[in-house]
Amino acid sequence: MSRHQSVNSQTQQDHSYRMALNQYLQYWRRQDDLYWGEAQHGARERTLWTVTCYLANVAYGTGHASTKGQAKERAAQQTLAMLNYQQSAAWNMGCSTTWVAADTRSHTYQGY
Repeated sequence: MSRHQSVNSQTQQDHSYRMALNQYLQYWRRQDDLYWGEAQHGARERTLWTVTCYLANVAYGTGHASTKGQAKERAAQQTLAMLNYQQSAAWNMGCSTTWVAADTRSHTYQGY
C-alpha cells in the first residue's frame, strides 16, 4: 500500500465517528441540535485542541488532540457511546427515550 493510500485511509477513518453521528442525528431529525465547542491551548508548535460536542445545549463528548479534526472525532466517538448507552437503557425500559434539553424543551422518540 502506498503512503498516499495509507494517509487517505486514515483520513476516512478520522471522519467515521463524525459521519456516524451526523447520520444518527439526521435519522432523528435533530441535526440542528448539534454544536461543536472548540478551544486551542498551548504554544503554536505544541497546540492542544479541546472540542466538546453539544446536543441541545447539553455537553455529551469531549476530545483532546493535537489537531482540531482528531479532537472533534474523539468527541463524536464519546457522544455516540453516550447516545448508544441512553438508547439501550431506553429499550430496556420500554422502547422510548426522552431527551430533556437544557433550554427546557423535551423531545420524545419512539423506538423502531
